[in-house]
Amino acid sequence: MSDEAFSADDIAEYVSTNVPEMHRELVLKALHSSESPADFDEIGLTLTGERTNAGFVFRTGGKQTGTGKFWQAIKDEVYSFICTESQEYREIRLKTGNGFGIVVSAIATQLANVFSLGVGVVTGAVAVALILVYKIGKNAWCNTNKPATV
Repeated sequence: MSDEAFSADDIAEYVSTNVPEMHRELVLKALHSSESPADFDEIGLTLTGERTNAGFVFRTGGKQTGTGKFWQAIKDEVYSFICTESQEYREIRLKTGNGFGIVVSAIATQLANVFSLGVGVVTGAVAVALILVYKIGKNAWCNTNKPATV
């Protein structure tokens, strides 16, 4: 996949029609801002429920101790698709190309199966990870997000 595979218009169109409304604002914020990679991690952790923003409502349960494992799993799958020639996504790469919506859908479907979730639950977070690839470039993203097991 080349760095030019995604365009801002294609991403915005996909987000507007395929990302659940409750996640759409955060995903579009990622697209239209110049956030640092760490800020994208914050958005990703928020979308996966591993981090909550302080607000008017007070938490009454135990302390939230999210480890970011779900967000890391998303980044690992994005790495597998974007940065490797993994067999897992080979057929999808050959048949459909690498359009933004196709890549988000393929990765979200894989993660939804692994975690027994609806695809819509993970679509926004996968989109944010791919938006960062779009913003900083494939090579830079791949170099900074190489999983420990690769």
